[in-house]
Amino acid sequence: MLWAGTSTDGRLAVVSAIAASAAIAAASVLLGVVPVRHTYLWMVLFAGLLVVSFAFPVAAVPAPPGQRYRAVDLLRSLSAMPHAQLARLFDLVGILAGLALLGVSVVTSPHPRQVARVITLSGAAAAAYVLVRGGFDNVRLEGLGCNPNYLGFLLAIPLVTAVGLVRYARNPRWLVPAAVCGIALSATHSRSASLAAAVGVGIVLLQGCSRLFQIILISGVAMATTAAAAGGMLRPMGRHIENLGAGGRTITDLSLSNGLRKRVAEFAVRVITEHPLRGIGLSTFPGYAQRSPDVGVYLATHDEYLRLAAEAGVITLIVFVVLLWLALGRRQVGDLALLRAVVLTYGVILLLSNPLANLVVSAPFWVSTGCLLASRPSRGLTTRALAVRAVRALRRKRETTSIIGPSREGAEPRA
Repeated sequence: MLWAGTSTDGRLAVVSAIAASAAIAAASVLLGVVPVRHTYLWMVLFAGLLVVSFAFPVAAVPAPPGQRYRAVDLLRSLSAMPHAQLARLFDLVGILAGLALLGVSVVTSPHPRQVARVITLSGAAAAAYVLVRGGFDNVRLEGLGCNPNYLGFLLAIPLVTAVGLVRYARNPRWLVPAAVCGIALSATHSRSASLAAAVGVGIVLLQGCSRLFQIILISGVAMATTAAAAGGMLRPMGRHIENLGAGGRTITDLSLSNGLRKRVAEFAVRVITEHPLRGIGLSTFPGYAQRSPDVGVYLATHDEYLRLAAEAGVITLIVFVVLLWLALGRRQVGDLALLRAVVLTYGVILLLSNPLANLVVSAPFWVSTGCLLASRPSRGLTTRALAVRAVRALRRKRETTSIIGPSREGAEPRA
């Protein structure tokens, strides 16, 4: 969740800065400084559906266990709000702040390579900090207000951008931040984050290569996997890889965790079939699952796509997928191809967890998506041009009416 952990006042400052930037960007659109894009409509529709889902939940659920929000100490007006509503409000604020950051990126259109550099350097700085000052949950590294899995997601994205800068900028010095992020990522023992990082690096290396090279490489991997399976090496290798991500957890613990996630995913699918249009309400699924005899545990979906459909309805999920498609649908080259790999990597992360409301983890995703949307050809007009067009259409209508003359509907019929 956005407000979990420490440094609540700092995160409030970040959200306030994003809100101010979004207000300036919206004013630029309304004043005709930048053209109107149809992507803005999709963003507004997504935000509106989330607000409706928050305001009119189907299920009333308890607050997260053991959760305290220090934002209440800074904003006294929130003290009268029920604890369960606070949890939902902060999730909504996190996603809306991300959408605002997306809108600012679309309007300002920052340079893709500069964005990649900022992601890489900030991620390397975060990795160095947690390696020195971070704590441990058993033997799993955590820090910056993130549990081991979320910290792994935070480090996976800069690892991908660092490898991408080595390829696209042809500068091997970016291997240094890549190594720092990789060391910190391995210390989290997060299987999900390691998988997302591996997929992202693969996308960076394969993207832009000839189709023949891609086919040869994929065929080679498939042949090596087949040979390992035939030699009886696949299961021991799988156990070894699983042990690397165990982080002190036993095989029984990992099996129970996998089984629980499977039950929660199946329950989420059932919730979607029962409430396909509106969902059950934003950030209500964990408590809804806790009250269900099929789950009985306060646990999220661990899949952002399932969460959006279950909590806000299938239409909300479709709108979000449309936004992703608008960003990823076009083939990119150079620096934009690197940001495309970032968004694809985060798309994998969304399959494995629920980080969309956590700005600490999701900020690179929103900015990279905004850069890709800003690169699309703009067929829109400024608000000033739209107003001029509307005035001209009104004048033409008046001139046509004056030429035809008044309506004869009230005239008496001829004998």
